[in-house]
Amino acid sequence: MVLGGETIRTDRPTLDSRFSINKKASDIFIYSKKKDFDKTIPLFNVKNRNITISNDLELLDKYNFIMFEGGLNLLEQLKNKMDMVMLFISHRQKTQKVFDYKSLGLKKIHSYFINEDDEIIFLKSFVV
Repeated sequence: MVLGGETIRTDRPTLDSRFSINKKASDIFIYSKKKDFDKTIPLFNVKNRNITISNDLELLDKYNFIMFEGGLNLLEQLKNKMDMVMLFISHRQKTQKVFDYKSLGLKKIHSYFINEDDEIIFLKSFVV
């Protein structure tokens, strides 16, 4: 799983495998220029997990399946590494900027609302 450094610092996630059948925690790649993190953040204390902190995206090329979790900044940085994107978008804040996925080379293949404010959107990279 790939996460942005700011997501780690702000959300302080665990991202363990407590709901998984095989109980194997995902390895974590933290995309960050800053390598200093508070080691009391729960994800650093999950057993049998490899954690890589780097801003070298070429390290991701050795993997076949990668999940990305993060905000728009991470999506913009990693857009050339993704085949498909699932976005959760909340429309509660009517003043927020509309997300322009076409500018990232993505096209919508499906979407649906999970309630009156929150939408799930599936995007795919344009085929060149």
